[in-house]
Amino acid sequence: MYVLVVRDPTGEEIEYDLVGEVVLGRDASADIQLPDPGVSRRHARLFLEDGLCYIEDLGSSNGTLLEGEPIQGAVVLEPGREAALGPFVVYVEDPNAEAEVPMPPPAAAVDGPTAPDVGSSGDDATFAGPSPLEGDGTFRGEVPGHGGMALGALEGLTGAALGQVFEVRPRTTIGRIAGNTIVVEDPSVSRQHAEIRFEAGELRLRDLGSSNGTYVDDAPVTEATLYGGERVRFGDVEFRFDAGPGLLASLAEGAPVGTDGGTQTRLPSPRAVRRRGRKAAGGLDKRKKVLLGALAGLIVLFAVGLALKGGSKPPAPAATGGDAAAAAAQTKKEEMKTRVFSLVQRAKSAMNNQDWAAAKTLLTEALALDPIHGEARKLVRQVELESKMQRIFDDAERKSELGEDDAALELYTQIDERSYYYQRAKYKVRKLWDLLLKRYEGECLGSYNANRFKEAIRFCGLFMDLACQCPGYDRKKLREKLEKAERRLKVKGSERWSCPRRYHEWSPCALEMEQGDLQRAVAKLYPNPKLAAAVVKYAKGDVDDALKAIAELRDSLGSAADRDAARELGQNIKNAQGKFREGQSLLLAGKLEEARAEWEIALTNDARILPEEQARSFYRNTIIAELSDAFARRGFKSLNIGRYKEAFEDFMKGREVDPENAQVKEGFQRLEQQAVLQMRKAVSCDEYAEILAITLADPPSLTHRQAQEAAEQRGCQLP
Repeated sequence: MYVLVVRDPTGEEIEYDLVGEVVLGRDASADIQLPDPGVSRRHARLFLEDGLCYIEDLGSSNGTLLEGEPIQGAVVLEPGREAALGPFVVYVEDPNAEAEVPMPPPAAAVDGPTAPDVGSSGDDATFAGPSPLEGDGTFRGEVPGHGGMALGALEGLTGAALGQVFEVRPRTTIGRIAGNTIVVEDPSVSRQHAEIRFEAGELRLRDLGSSNGTYVDDAPVTEATLYGGERVRFGDVEFRFDAGPGLLASLAEGAPVGTDGGTQTRLPSPRAVRRRGRKAAGGLDKRKKVLLGALAGLIVLFAVGLALKGGSKPPAPAATGGDAAAAAAQTKKEEMKTRVFSLVQRAKSAMNNQDWAAAKTLLTEALALDPIHGEARKLVRQVELESKMQRIFDDAERKSELGEDDAALELYTQIDERSYYYQRAKYKVRKLWDLLLKRYEGECLGSYNANRFKEAIRFCGLFMDLACQCPGYDRKKLREKLEKAERRLKVKGSERWSCPRRYHEWSPCALEMEQGDLQRAVAKLYPNPKLAAAVVKYAKGDVDDALKAIAELRDSLGSAADRDAARELGQNIKNAQGKFREGQSLLLAGKLEEARAEWEIALTNDARILPEEQARSFYRNTIIAELSDAFARRGFKSLNIGRYKEAFEDFMKGREVDPENAQVKEGFQRLEQQAVLQMRKAVSCDEYAEILAITLADPPSLTHRQAQEAAEQRGCQLP
């Protein structure tokens, strides 16, 4: 493994383990930030290939100079050669090469006092027993914990969790109520259903006495070990557990260790341990190390000679080059896993933004590196589905705008229930349903009365296709017209109309708000049954019918108070509908803040008609879904270009609108991952302030608490 050394304009050097690809630049999205105007936002990158380190300029304004000469394309950066990026200098070291001073085989072990324990004070870990530092100062100890870093993910396969992905951390609780790490709003899931803990090197799943049980691969369990690839079910909601390859290796560095309720001890990162090891040795430069190594070699040779004279057996020969080759192969394999994991995470981000083409490109690259990667293959199938569903949804929207509502309905009802577009399509269908019923009813009766029986059969059949899905519709009159028209044209029995099932799941009866529940809630608020019927129409999105019913009713009401109530109700409905439409137009124009302002007025009027705690109207559901999704999409755009504070602000706005929005939750998880990476490098008050600004404070996330504690220890004055 190479060590990357970055020297700033003051001469201070910082070391990093070079694994995979590293981008250097001024922008926050760079892996290593070089804050200076002479450095471009994404200036250069370093990467490993076939055991060599390469540096490549990324089109920077001032170029990248290798030993004073500008580079073109990717060139080998040999250990010790310096490259300049503005006022910063970078070079790499090869610790293995440093250690290869000609040395004799080690002498036989001799008895003697054991070395004292190695420890440090302050923020650094205290190690009892043998030192975790090898002879070259490299940290070789095993990190005994993961301090809240993600160990894998649970991907929802059914029910309320379908399509959602949740991080699994060293202590993860699953349940139906807020306060759990993973909240699953399903009646089959208990309030505190199960927990996952990382203990003694294993990830243990425990049922917490749930009512409907916890299952692993369909077998009921009270406790089980998760390895990756299992199907885990809590009640009726099923997930798949995926252990992210390379995630533990890449994030365990610099993580705090401990369990809840115990003392948190901060372990230094491998590079920080290396720096302290060298400093304790007096900060020796390379030439001094070589001289001391040679001197040590002479001493050991002398000791071996004396041992041989005394009849001692020579030590076993040193390990062959095969071990080094195996280690290099293992390193390359880990780099590939890390790269694949990064590509999959970026693909998920693109999917959150509904950028299916970008997601497909990233996943294709990941599968080129690892053709059997299970999660990538599954995501490719999802992306292909979403691409197809997006085309259908967009076609339906265009048909609707052109007034071709019947064609739009046919397209909306082709949306797969596994798709992101499914819920949006259901809202659209709800709005079209009654509109088409009225149109088909008029065409049916008009055609029949004009003796156009062929047209009557068509339109009466279309009406019945929709009306037969719900028992509440009056179908008797049009059914009789349809049957008479079929007899007039002598339609055969096998060709006569029968109720199709293709619309069943899309009918108002199957949608989330049951008509009976809504009517009961409205009846409590509006004792007058005719006013209540008008409010039900409004709640289902039938504003024109609601206003018409109120206008007809107003003149027949006996008391002035009732007439005033009807007039106020009608005005609130008009205001809600008008502001809803204005908000939609602003949202389509990309004016999100203005749309939010208009929709807040719409929701205020909606609450006067139908308080949210009683029932939620079509308009309220639509506004909440579309507004929270819009903030989430804008947040992901900011996150993907490194504007983490702006992303956090948008995710917070989305959470204010809908705390349970899946995209918003995913956004906060992505920011938490970025904050974990920043904590590995953070040393200044400004850096801790940046981490605090992009992580949740209420309740505080793990990384937020870590940054707060570190800032307090440094005496930072934070806002």
